[in-house]
Amino acid sequence: MPRNKISDNIEGIVKYLLTKKYSYSVIQQELSEMNLNVSKSTISRIANKLGKESRLGLLNNQKPKFYRRRHVATPATVRRITSYISKENLPTILLMATRCSISVGTAVGLIRDIIHATHGKKRPVHRLHPAVIEKRRSRVWRMYHRLYYEKDKYDVPTDEAWFYLDAN
Repeated sequence: MPRNKISDNIEGIVKYLLTKKYSYSVIQQELSEMNLNVSKSTISRIANKLGKESRLGLLNNQKPKFYRRRHVATPATVRRITSYISKENLPTILLMATRCSISVGTAVGLIRDIIHATHGKKRPVHRLHPAVIEKRRSRVWRMYHRLYYEKDKYDVPTDEAWFYLDAN
């Protein structure tokens, strides 16, 4: 069975008295003096409705504001993630997500659905430091010398014949 509709007149009076911080029993007494019988549960329903309206930012019969989730797949975010993916040593998805202020699940969805790229476990890329590069430069002559002058030791078998490791 549906509840009886509360008249706008009673609802307006109760809302006014609630904004003046009257208690439910005092509101009930005020309405009984006006020959209006209203239960405390009805006053409570009006108060809950008023509380929801005030939380939604309603003032003077405005339309209710519905807060929607922000759209995270903006062109700027897609561009940033695309630039991260195109790098040689790309960051992890967690790092990309934190840099773009989005969740990891959203970042995975952007990569899979919008950019149409595949993602897997990140493999570490070997990077040489300047000191290692200098050591390799100094040692390369020794390696070349060993390969060239001791070529009899290093032969490579193939199906046709035996070749020496030389430039000829």
